[in-house]
Amino acid sequence: MPTKEKPAQSNDKWAVPKKSNGKWIAISIAIIGAVATIIAAVITILPIVLVAPRPFFFVPALEQAHEYLLNEDYPEALALFVEVAADDPENPLVWYGMYLALELSGLHEDAVEALEEGTRHVRRRATGGQEMRDTLAAARVSPEEGLAVAVESYRSFGFEQIALRLLQEFVRVFDGAERFVNMLVEMGTEIAAADDNTTYFEGSYYQVFDVSMTWYEAKAFAENLGGHLATITSQPEQDFIEELLVGHERYFYWLGGTNRTQSGQWEWITGEPFDEYTNWDIWQPDNYDGFEHYLHLYRVPHRYVEGSLAGRWNDLAYNKFIHYEPGAFFSRENFGFIVEWSGHATTIQMAQATDGATYFEGSYYQVFDVSMTWYEAKTFAENLGGHLVTITSQEEQEFINELLKAAPAGQYWIGLYYDSGWNWVTGEAFDFSNWSEGQPDSYGYGEPYGGTGNIDLWWITDIGRWNDYSNLSNDLGVIVEWSNATN
Repeated sequence: MPTKEKPAQSNDKWAVPKKSNGKWIAISIAIIGAVATIIAAVITILPIVLVAPRPFFFVPALEQAHEYLLNEDYPEALALFVEVAADDPENPLVWYGMYLALELSGLHEDAVEALEEGTRHVRRRATGGQEMRDTLAAARVSPEEGLAVAVESYRSFGFEQIALRLLQEFVRVFDGAERFVNMLVEMGTEIAAADDNTTYFEGSYYQVFDVSMTWYEAKAFAENLGGHLATITSQPEQDFIEELLVGHERYFYWLGGTNRTQSGQWEWITGEPFDEYTNWDIWQPDNYDGFEHYLHLYRVPHRYVEGSLAGRWNDLAYNKFIHYEPGAFFSRENFGFIVEWSGHATTIQMAQATDGATYFEGSYYQVFDVSMTWYEAKTFAENLGGHLVTITSQEEQEFINELLKAAPAGQYWIGLYYDSGWNWVTGEAFDFSNWSEGQPDSYGYGEPYGGTGNIDLWWITDIGRWNDYSNLSNDLGVIVEWSNATN
C-alpha cells in the first residue's frame, strides 16, 4: 500500500516559522544567562551561609532566666536555661547561663561539663563559639578564671549592664575577692567614661550613676574617674542634687560621708567641714544594729517611716542590700550613687591635659609639683594611666636626676613600698637601690614594718638619694611613669 504523506498544512502548523528563529534564540540565550547567574550566585553565597556566624537573640525567656540568676535564684535560672536550650541550642547565652548558675552554686565540675556541652552546640556557625572555648579553657584552670572570662564575653556580646551586675554577684559570692572588685571598678569606670552626662554647679561637675554598688565600691569607682562621691555642704547644693535626681529611678544614692573615721565623727571624704550643713531624715542618724557608718540620700521617702522626706540623709551599712530579697525596699536594684569632680579631681584633669612627659628607654615620665600623701600620689598616677615612678637601674636613676634639676619641690614620691620586703608598685624586681646613708631606718615607727605598707619613699632632689618616710606626710610632689607608652 502506498505510504500516505503528512499534509503540508500539518507540517506548517508545528514548524517554527523561519522568520521567528532569531527571536526564540534570543529568548533562550537570555533564559540560560539568567539561570547561569542564579547558579553562580548560589555557588558564591552558599559557603558564606554555611559558615557565617548566626546571630543569637536575647529572647524574653533568656532575659527572665538571667534575672533569676542575678537575683541568686540559681535553681530557677538553671531550669529555665535548660528549657530554652531545647529550642535554641546554638545560642551561647543559654550555655553561659547554665555555667554561671552551676558555678555560683558551687558545682564546679558540673559547670565545666555544661560549657563542654555548649561548645559542641555553639560551633563556628554560631556567634560566640570562640568566646565559649576561651571560657571553657579558663574554667578548667579555676572557677575564678572561668567567671572572669565569662563576664568579659557578655561584655563583648554587648550586654555591658549584665556584665556589671554579674561582677557585683561575683564580689558577693567570693567574699570581696580582689580580682572581681578590681574588674568591677575598671569596667564600671570604662562604661561611665563613655557616657559623659555631667552637670555643672558652682565650681564642680556632677553625674548620677544608676549602678548598684556597695559604698566602698562606689567610692573606688568615683576615684577611678578622677572624682569622689558627692559631698553636700549647703542648701543650694542640696537643692541642686535633688533636681539632678529628677527622672532617675533608684531609691538610695550613696554620698561621700562616713563616721568610720579616726575621730568617730561624721566627716566628708574630701575633708570639707561636715557640721556646717546637714540634712538628716527624721530620727537619723541612728546607727541601727551598730553597723550604719555610711551616708546616703533618699530619692523617695522611707516607705515605712512616717514623716520621712525625699532628699533627706540616712546612715546605712556599706553593703546594706545584701540582706534583702529582690523587690524589698532596700534591695540591690534600688541603689545608685552620685560622683562629683572638684578640688583634687580638677588637678588630675589638668594633669591629663598636660603634654609635658619626657621619654627614656621605653617609658614616659612627668614631674608634678602637687602636695599629696603616698597613697594619694599612687591613685593620682593610676588615674592618669600610669604609676608612681620605678627606678630599676643606674641609667634610669641618672635620667631622673636630670629630670629633677628644674623641679621646684624638694621631695617627690616614687613607687616603692614595704610589705615583707621592699617592693615596686609594678611588681618589677627590686634589685637596684639608691638609699641615702643610714636609710631606710623606719624612724619613729619601729621595726619590723609588719607588711602595713605605710612606710614609703621620698626623694631629695639635690643628691638623688632615697629615704623611707611615713604616709602621713602630705606635702611631697609626684613623679609619674607611663611604661611602654605609645602615645
